[in-house]
Amino acid sequence: MRKKDKNIPVNTLPEETSKGIMMMRESFHGSPDPEVERAHRDGGYTFIIQEKGNTTIEIDFQTYCIKAPAIVYINPHQVHRVISFDKALLSTWIVTEENIRARYLSLLEDLTPADILPVKPENLDTLTDAVALCMKLSGKKNGDFVSFHFKRKL
Repeated sequence: MRKKDKNIPVNTLPEETSKGIMMMRESFHGSPDPEVERAHRDGGYTFIIQEKGNTTIEIDFQTYCIKAPAIVYINPHQVHRVISFDKALLSTWIVTEENIRARYLSLLEDLTPADILPVKPENLDTLTDAVALCMKLSGKKNGDFVSFHFKRKL
């Protein structure tokens, strides 16, 4: 594990995400919320699907313009901040370490540094269907499904 700089905050998942998984799907335009505009790390592994629009983000002090459709992965050790949104529709998952199998954790560690992965437009429908299914399952409260919690803002 890399040593973390104590001056860069780590955004932890909200208390209501007791299962250690946060999901959201929301549109953004203009300046981001101050919490994601300042440089920070997240307390989990972050996966973003840029469904529409553009997002300008800084990851490890390098600026990227994410143009839809695309996928982005941010490791918990990576310092990042959102600079701006331009008619962006994002689906985001943040998953804590205890919810990821050990063999996948080592694979995820090897994916750093970040790279924006473009998605073929014909494959975006499959991804948005998967997002919709995850969001639907997140609303289930009975014992037949794992209960996920989500937060509406980044």
